[in-house]
Amino acid sequence: MLGLIKQITNILSRKYFNSKRLSAFLLHFLSRDAGEKKN
Repeated sequence: MLGLIKQITNILSRKYFNSKRLSAFLLHFLSRDAGEKKN
């Protein structure tokens, strides 16, 4: 699942100029989601 999300992030980062902002948002969202699953 995480690998698929990384592939999507890579594809999006190639298409959009705000790739750093987008990837930072995705990483924040994923880390928060993972933290909720751990608890």
